[in-house]
Order: sequence, then structure tokens, then C-alpha cells
Amino acid sequence: LFLGAMYMINRTSADRKYKLRQAVLIFVLFILGSVRVGGNSNFLEMMFVENRDYPGGPAVWLFKNYNAPGSAACTVAFVVGDIITSTIIVSITYT
Repeated sequence: LFLGAMYMINRTSADRKYKLRQAVLIFVLFILGSVRVGGNSNFLEMMFVENRDYPGGPAVWLFKNYNAPGSAACTVAFVVGDIITSTIIVSITYT
């Protein structure tokens, strides 16, 4: 997917500065997406596998451990990625 996105950017007739900016933003989005998927996988593994006998079940464990570093990193990655994506959409719309 990443290589396909880079190929499509290079095919456009836009100037070099625009292509470079888009390539950097797409690279950052892929990194943030990878952090988010990895962190969520780790967090779900902690909730359902490592702490399966938690008193009250997964809902109580989630309430008690929502501020775990893995969950916080996923939330930050999502918010930053959403801001970057919204910025790209607005810049494409108004330019």
C-alpha cells in the first residue's frame, strides 16, 4: 500500500515540493498507523489473555487500566493521524 501510494504521487505532474510534502505526510501516517495497530494489539492481549481472570471481567480491567502507556500511545497516534489527514483533505479542497 505504501509503495503504491508513493508510485501514484510520483506519477502526478505536481511540482517537486508538493510531491515531497505529500510523501512525508503519507510516511508519517503509515508510521502512526503501525504504532496504533501494534499498541492496540498489545493492549487487547493484556486485557483478554494475560488478565483473563480479573475480578469483574474485561470491562472492569479496561476501566482500571485505561491510562496504560500502550493505550495512551494509541490514542495519541490516532489523534495526530486524524489531524494530519484532516489537514491533507482541507489543503486539497482549497488549493
